[in-house]
Amino acid sequence: MFDKVTRVDPLMVLTLEEAKGQLNIVDFNDDDDLIIGYIKAAGDMAERKTKLLLSLENVQLEISACDYSFHLRYPPIKSVETVILGEDTEIPFTYSTFSGKIDIDVTGLLVSDILVVNYTAGYEVVPETVKHACRVIVSDLYNNRDSDVDAKMSLTTFNALKLLDI
Repeated sequence: MFDKVTRVDPLMVLTLEEAKGQLNIVDFNDDDDLIIGYIKAAGDMAERKTKLLLSLENVQLEISACDYSFHLRYPPIKSVETVILGEDTEIPFTYSTFSGKIDIDVTGLLVSDILVVNYTAGYEVVPETVKHACRVIVSDLYNNRDSDVDAKMSLTTFNALKLLDI
């Protein structure tokens, strides 16, 4: 299985104001670009750790026609739009929001046929636990920019990532 997530804008799990509030930065804008970079890094770390999409995104999942029943990646799943064979042949399917399982009608398909499942997944609102972990990570990255404090940064970031064991 191969999937492609289409993200129009970079993931920003925190606003710049939320991050600066965590850092107790008032009336100082010189580091805004640096902080925005840390916000993006924290969001990326959170997505990799949780294996979830933290914002609503379009996903294209390529599967073999022999995979007639499976669970879609990146819950929560908002909607399943189409299952396509080739350029434009729509294939019938059913999707259970309860189980998160999709069943595809493979009648007449070859095992070598590749299908593309188009769906929307992710959170409309980032869970507060994830936001808190990202605030801690941003703070840690900002306050420990020097290489001589790697051990302290690793422990703090590790503890923040433990919050993401959801």
